[in-house]
Amino acid sequence: MRGLSSTRRDHGPGKLTNWPASGRTLRLVRARLRQEVHYLQAPPGYNSRTGLGPSIADMDLGTYIRASPGDNIIVGGTEPECDVLEWIADPDESNLAVTAESFARQATRAARRLSTLRVPTTPKGVSGVYDVTEDWQPIYDRTSLPGFYVAVGTSGNQFKNAPLVGRLMATLVERVEAGHDHDKNPVKVPGDYTQNVINLGAFFSNARAQLENVGNGDGIVLCARSERAASNESQCT
Repeated sequence: MRGLSSTRRDHGPGKLTNWPASGRTLRLVRARLRQEVHYLQAPPGYNSRTGLGPSIADMDLGTYIRASPGDNIIVGGTEPECDVLEWIADPDESNLAVTAESFARQATRAARRLSTLRVPTTPKGVSGVYDVTEDWQPIYDRTSLPGFYVAVGTSGNQFKNAPLVGRLMATLVERVEAGHDHDKNPVKVPGDYTQNVINLGAFFSNARAQLENVGNGDGIVLCARSERAASNESQCT
């Protein structure tokens, strides 16, 4: 998508995240969070000649590590409580360059887990912006504008769930457009393999009560939790 044109003005892709849900009351506030991920040469033996190495989520160190082609690894953060999160007002004004400070922090944490990892002096990586809700869970819902649906607030953790999200949204659109009242009787979608029921009204509604904060990186969460997923005693650098 390159943008959206209206009778008032044109909107670039970054501006679309600021659009309200067409007048429908939102209980959850969405905000923009700047993030960085960094590229490093993989330590010896992490990747093999026939395949990529493992993916690691280290909640104690507040980092995740995954293999990347070219005998590299990608390192990112899990928003540990010792980190100062960089909230921004306008996603179009976000600094797209990686910073030496963030690179040093993430690379050092990865090196604590991978003892043979070499940390270069020159930062390398990418920067972007997350669309974040208060409880870090996405909004997959209809709006008060007929035919207008939203899949927003994915908080950086829903890319891997994209095929399922497409199915959830397709089911929601089909049911509502056929006359189903999603507000009074939320659409439920059974999983293909487990047959576990995903209640779109309880967990992904834009009018839901806020779920207990479970932090980033957990993917789709199908129940509220009473404790933060990440340890409060993170060993942060």
